[in-house]
Amino acid sequence: MGTLPHLAYGLCSTESAKEVQQFFGTRINDYEGGPRTLAEIVEGIELCAGLKERTSILANGFFAAMKDKVVAEQQ
Repeated sequence: MGTLPHLAYGLCSTESAKEVQQFFGTRINDYEGGPRTLAEIVEGIELCAGLKERTSILANGFFAAMKDKVVAEQQ
């Protein structure tokens, strides 16, 4: 069970991080390496969510600028 949190690897939202933390909660404390594994997995999910948020903001800005450029060129 100590490595079970690895099943959540690949999730990428703050909601998922909270759900994983709540699901395993204190139950994971009974297993060797469990708390550390859970902390690493939750941290990875949170980092992914932050990166996804930042890159989507940048991507939206880029495509909005490209749209404006294309519209201006067509006029």
